[in-house]
Amino acid sequence: MLSGLYTNFMEHLKIGDKDVYIVKSHNRVLEAWERIPPCNVFTLDYHTDTKKAFSTYAYWRADSEKKAGKCESRLERKKELVQEKLRGYLNNRLSIRTINDNLRHDEHIDFSVRTGIADRVFVLSHNRNEGSANPRVYQYHGDSDYEGEPIVEYPLESEPGLTDRILSDAVEEARNLEEGFFDRYILDLDCDFFTTGESLESEFSEVFGELVSQAEMITIAKEPECVKICREEGSGLTGEIIKDRLLEMIEDILLP
Repeated sequence: MLSGLYTNFMEHLKIGDKDVYIVKSHNRVLEAWERIPPCNVFTLDYHTDTKKAFSTYAYWRADSEKKAGKCESRLERKKELVQEKLRGYLNNRLSIRTINDNLRHDEHIDFSVRTGIADRVFVLSHNRNEGSANPRVYQYHGDSDYEGEPIVEYPLESEPGLTDRILSDAVEEARNLEEGFFDRYILDLDCDFFTTGESLESEFSEVFGELVSQAEMITIAKEPECVKICREEGSGLTGEIIKDRLLEMIEDILLP
C-alpha cells in the first residue's frame, strides 16, 4: 500500500490497483469523485446526506443581506445564490475546493448529481429523511413510485450493523431500480455507518468484497464528530479506528 497526502483535505492511498481517498468532512469526497468520468455512487452512511446543495450557506447569506437592506426577498436571493455557485462551477470559474468552502457535509450528493460529477447515487443509511424537500430524491418504501430520481435513499429497517443480507438486499434493489447501476460506480463509505464493532467484522465481507473489487474508486469519510454521536454506547469507536479497520478489510480483499 502506498500513501501520500493529496491535498490539505484528502489523503490518497493506492491499494493494489485501487485508488482510495480519505477525507474528514464528507463533502470533500467531491475532490476525488470529479477526477474520473461521471459514474454512479453507492454509499453507506448513517445519515442520508441528501440536503439541497448550499442550503445553509444561501440561507445565512440571504438573511444577512436582507437585514442589511441589500436584497428585497430572502427566498429569491437564496435561489440566486445557489445558482451562482452552480454556474460558477459548471463554467469553470470556481474550483471544487472553493465550492466545498460553502458546502456542508450533508449537501455534497445533491451537488454531485446537479453538476454531473455523479450520475446516480444510492444511499444505504440508518435513518430515513422523512422531511426531505429535495425533488431529486426518491425515498424507498418498497412501492413503485420511483420516477428515475438521481438519488435514492434506502434505509435500514431495524438491524444496527452491516451484514451480508442487508448489503445484498440493497445491491439487488439498486439493480432493480436502475439497470446497469454497477457497471461503473464509486464505493463511498462514511465511518459513522459502522456503529458497532460487530459491523466491522470480516465475516460480513462477501458482498462487501465484491463492491470493493469492482468499484472504480473508494472514498472514506471519517466524520469523527458524527461517529461519536452515532456509535453504540460503550463501543469506543472513533473515525480513525473505523477508517483503519476499513482499510484492513480493503487490503485483505485487494492484495494477494
